[in-house]
Amino acid sequence: MLSLWHKTLFVHIPKCGGQSIENAFLNDIGLKFGEHRHLMLCLQKGKLFHGKPGPPKLAHLRARDYFEMDYISRELFDRLYRFSVVRNPFSRISSHWRYLFSDIDFREFVLERLPDLQQRQTWFYGTQYDFLHDEIGELLVEDALKLEDIDRGWPVVQNKANIAHPLQHKNKSRSSTTARWTEDMADAVRAYYAKDFEAFGYETATPRDRGRAA
Repeated sequence: MLSLWHKTLFVHIPKCGGQSIENAFLNDIGLKFGEHRHLMLCLQKGKLFHGKPGPPKLAHLRARDYFEMDYISRELFDRLYRFSVVRNPFSRISSHWRYLFSDIDFREFVLERLPDLQQRQTWFYGTQYDFLHDEIGELLVEDALKLEDIDRGWPVVQNKANIAHPLQHKNKSRSSTTARWTEDMADAVRAYYAKDFEAFGYETATPRDRGRAA
């Protein structure tokens, strides 16, 4: 999301509360969701992402895609306040399942469906690390807030982006089904999202029944 009004770029990692943040920026400048093209959140065609069709929505660009794919110049990119929101990888995968795949068994999703999705739809299921770092490992955002602590993190954004609108939670997963983890399922997630656990300081212990997560 790019808001020139706020001189701010938000890297929307899927299933990390991004729609709530985008709505706050839209509301702050008096726009409805149907006018989201003004914040570069519209559908796109034609661009490639790692040699494959890119994300169907510009909202899911990685940080470096903004300048590497010539949406904006690197000079402008560097002048903007840039932030993102990250999430515990276990919770993020649970949310992916609840949002789109709750009609199949969670174990099947993690061990059978997810590996293929990670290859074919990296813009949706890829690592959070890849969304926020360049090819040499430099973090490209000023703030990587944790979704688990977003109520304390949001005032930081409000101050730096000069946005007055409060944050309201949107786009929660529809299913109330609990995701139950086994050790081999957790191992698969730990392996693929290893950089996320390390870079953002998340515990790698196998989740026990944490109840429902959005």
